[in-house]
Amino acid sequence: MRESSGLRLESIRMGDIQVTRVEHMAYAGRAYTELPNFLLQKKAIINVHNNDNRCFGYALLSSLHPATSNVSRRTQYDQFFAVHPALNALDYPVDINQFEGVEERINIPFNVYTFYDDEGRARYPLYLSRENPDTAIDLLFWNGHYAWIKSFTRFLGDQSANGHER
Repeated sequence: MRESSGLRLESIRMGDIQVTRVEHMAYAGRAYTELPNFLLQKKAIINVHNNDNRCFGYALLSSLHPATSNVSRRTQYDQFFAVHPALNALDYPVDINQFEGVEERINIPFNVYTFYDDEGRARYPLYLSRENPDTAIDLLFWNGHYAWIKSFTRFLGDQSANGHER
């Protein structure tokens, strides 16, 4: 009826639903992990070289206080934990099942994306902010590590048919 064909759907006799369970190897953030080469080449992600379990905090701080040089060095962001005491008070590593409570405690909206293939091509949202998803900080979670998605359009650019930004 929508296309004015005069045809109507009378009934659906059969349908298939396929459900897949995705198991993550790590559920909480940890020390530095290298990005897959495919995502690294996009130059869309700031991946701070931390040696502790506070990668979630570093990812947020790299967005809130962008460095002008050496953007992947944790020393560029260490002093900002004092500026954001709620981030400093978090129990690290941050577990993916705690996102809603963490977002409430730190009062910083964030979205978290991940991927389920080895190259980083099969991306999907893991958590979307309930506070303000449109202006929230976009984070990437993989292999138990968080990083800031600095350019979301470059991060998803290959998803369009012509390869342009979205």
